[in-house]
Amino acid sequence: MNKIFLTMAGIAALSAAAPALAQSADANINARIQNLQVQLQAGVQNRTITRNEAGPLREQLRALSQLERQYSRDGLSRGERDQLQQRIRMLNQSIRMASRNGDTRPGGNGNAQGFCPPGLAKKNNRCLPPGQAWKMGDRYNDNFARVPDRFGTRYRDTNRYLYRYDNQGRIYQVDRGTGRIIRISNVR
Repeated sequence: MNKIFLTMAGIAALSAAAPALAQSADANINARIQNLQVQLQAGVQNRTITRNEAGPLREQLRALSQLERQYSRDGLSRGERDQLQQRIRMLNQSIRMASRNGDTRPGGNGNAQGFCPPGLAKKNNRCLPPGQAWKMGDRYNDNFARVPDRFGTRYRDTNRYLYRYDNQGRIYQVDRGTGRIIRISNVR
């Protein structure tokens, strides 16, 4: 009898704690998004992030905040929470890369030479570690912003292709049917 009573008491305690844990995780996501806003603003103010880099980062941050609000209306599911956390990690990495790329630092030449290991600097991939640079044939998973209007009509989405822009000055052409990157254009 005591075992049954203890088991029921344990289940009741866990049931009561679950919503509190979920609210805590939701608040953590909100705090992380606000932290990204602060990091981006600080980078723009101290000029380690250029205006050209800040625009797409702000777009991604705005989309992330909107998605978080949409998901939070009826509480975050585990999948939604995981998706938001992954997008937060990717945006955090993009902000860090933008602030480290050397464009506005003395001696910077846009590819981070002098600020990243020599092996990465000579690859001219904006100091991205192996495996993190996107290449043709990779599956696209909605990481980047729409192409800014300043690139005209050449990079507009069609029924067959999506065009996306990263904060490193590259435009990705994605085949809608396969979801794979088929062309990468440097526009800087």
